[in-house]
Amino acid sequence: MAQSSGILKRVLLVRGKVQRVGYRGFVLEKAQETGVGGQVKNLPDGRVEVIALGNSETLDRFATAISARIGLIAVNEVQVASEERLDQPQGTFKVVAGSLEEETLEASATGANYLGHLLQDVKGVEAGIGQMNREMQNRFDVLDRRYGEIGETARQIAELLRSIHQEQVGQRAEMRTAMDNNTRAFNEMVSTMRDLQSFLRNGSNRS
Repeated sequence: MAQSSGILKRVLLVRGKVQRVGYRGFVLEKAQETGVGGQVKNLPDGRVEVIALGNSETLDRFATAISARIGLIAVNEVQVASEERLDQPQGTFKVVAGSLEEETLEASATGANYLGHLLQDVKGVEAGIGQMNREMQNRFDVLDRRYGEIGETARQIAELLRSIHQEQVGQRAEMRTAMDNNTRAFNEMVSTMRDLQSFLRNGSNRS
């Protein structure tokens, strides 16, 4: 029997760390890259629902693309909840937003999560550079004790490493200052968002 015309509508339920980490925007990007229509929205239970429209091959590629672990996003499962064939245009892809209060909370939480992740990365880089310099210095000290002339060259290299390390320390101090300034600015933004949420709640209670 010949396959009927039209497009496929596939409903996907995504589980994992997929809310307050920028996942809906990531799904939108992948939909635009693969040429899929439909929508994505958060569900109250912490999952994300994706309605994807397209042909079977494209939808398969799209499902693979959104099953990702990148940044703070960690998808554990992409489940096909339903599939049907539609006789309608595919259309574009969109993000279904929640209430203004929900989206404000989502934006502030996403920013806080990524800022914390970035700060951890900076600390990890600092620790790694320091450990590398200490290990190399220890090895050059061993060369210095055992091999005389070779040790002199080792000392020169070690001095160069020390100067590089000092420059790195200065750069890291500047980076920490910039991060502190960004953190203060972000905290002020979060405070403003909380004031806005309080205003919205009070307005809802009065209406």
